[in-house]
Amino acid sequence: MNDKNSLTVGSGQPLGEGWSGWATQYPGAMPKLYGAREIAEVNHHPDEGQRLIFLSEQPAQAVDLPYSLDADPAGIRASVCDVITGTLMVGAQGHTPPPAGHWAEAFWNAARADATAQAVDLGKFREPIAAWSKHCAHSIQGYESYRDIDLPDWMVERRQQVRKCDQLLALIDSQAVRNG
Repeated sequence: MNDKNSLTVGSGQPLGEGWSGWATQYPGAMPKLYGAREIAEVNHHPDEGQRLIFLSEQPAQAVDLPYSLDADPAGIRASVCDVITGTLMVGAQGHTPPPAGHWAEAFWNAARADATAQAVDLGKFREPIAAWSKHCAHSIQGYESYRDIDLPDWMVERRQQVRKCDQLLALIDSQAVRNG
């Protein structure tokens, strides 16, 4: 039975730990493996730009060194930052939490708590806005049919305030704004 580090050829005979042999290769192409130098030389066409090369595959030796972020060629810092940024975004939106116990769970919970703390209950502004709208409407009562050009400036301003109050009340009552 072959172990995972053992290579096989043809009928599946193991070649042992690692492989070495001769190959030919055209520039920009994968090499053709032949094994024995004599066989590779017979199949070698230098006049066509093909190279004759010796290849050797040695099993990787396990190295027990401490991990260093500074020496990480895979860019784990960028990957971790991407995960944290994404987790903060979806946490603030309140969806797609990481699995329980996952290291990113703390970031999701923090973003969720921050978003909840910043939510404003706009419903508490409904009563004062409605009262101001009623006051403004009452002060210009009887002049509804007049054009703005025919009214004094203070009445035009009151009409505009009534319109703005109506827009705010509609926004507060709509589903477009989170009403705590």
